[in-house]
Amino acid sequence: MRRKVNILRILQILEKYTDQEHRLTQQDIIDLMKEEYGIECERKAVGRNLETLKQAGLEIDTARSGICLLSRRFEKSEIRLLIDSVLASRYIDNKHSGDLIAKLAEEGGKYFSEGSHLSYNGKWDKTPNKSVFFTIEILDEAIAKHKKVQFVYNGYNMRKKLVPLRRGVWKVSPYFLLLHNQRYYLICNDDGADDIAYYRVDRITDIIILDEYARPLDSVDGYEDVSPDMLDTAFPYFLDGKPELIVMRCHKSIFADLVDWFGSRFTVTKNDGDYLEVTLSAPKKAMEYWALQYGEKAEIIAPASLRERIVEVIKMMSFKYNNE
Repeated sequence: MRRKVNILRILQILEKYTDQEHRLTQQDIIDLMKEEYGIECERKAVGRNLETLKQAGLEIDTARSGICLLSRRFEKSEIRLLIDSVLASRYIDNKHSGDLIAKLAEEGGKYFSEGSHLSYNGKWDKTPNKSVFFTIEILDEAIAKHKKVQFVYNGYNMRKKLVPLRRGVWKVSPYFLLLHNQRYYLICNDDGADDIAYYRVDRITDIIILDEYARPLDSVDGYEDVSPDMLDTAFPYFLDGKPELIVMRCHKSIFADLVDWFGSRFTVTKNDGDYLEVTLSAPKKAMEYWALQYGEKAEIIAPASLRERIVEVIKMMSFKYNNE
């Protein structure tokens, strides 16, 4: 048993203290074994355990210049990418962000932490909801078991604190979770409704799994338009509404933006000088917001109701900005 513990501790020392630029001698390993774990270890035992680790497939260099672990589960660049992703994720609260970053930094060893270009100050704009991870676990379990869930859905008060909305408790049939625009969304069906609903996971609290089977997805109106790959690129924003055919006239300078927002799920139907005519399928409300954002470069052609709605909004905005 002691031998098994020794080989594990030696591996942990290599992971923590070595890389190609930082190496240890066998005596260094002996000293660290005693200092960190209270284990007395002979030089021969260290050499034997290192050979066993190498035979197990670990890339360990035992050259005269010193001993080091050559490869890890994650490269330094991969760890930095993961840390950046945690920092940028608004659905992870500050405490969990700090904990995750510390764990990721440990994967790179002592010298990764000392040389990292990143710092975490706990002041990023993140959700105040500390139960997001628990909510995701419960939703994963409910989806796997095809069960309904019940939860409280929240908004924000004037002090920027989460508070329950007036409706109180929601009961839904959950289908899947989707990460979209740095937010997790629950794709589901409200009890008693016939269409698809979307809820921000970071606004869900007090969730429980019910002993009721979820409504089958294929019995919900518009289920054909609901799949993770379609929603991720076809919906610029997650807002209620059934996808409809949208026709737009767009300046060619925003073609890259069209690809960023809609992926391959749009079609160029006309190419006229500096402008393109584009068709796609998306909810009208979501496209209203998108068209206002790109108003200088994009014009909604159809449907007429959406075009009229945008004209109305522009008039209201003009009145506000011109009313002295």
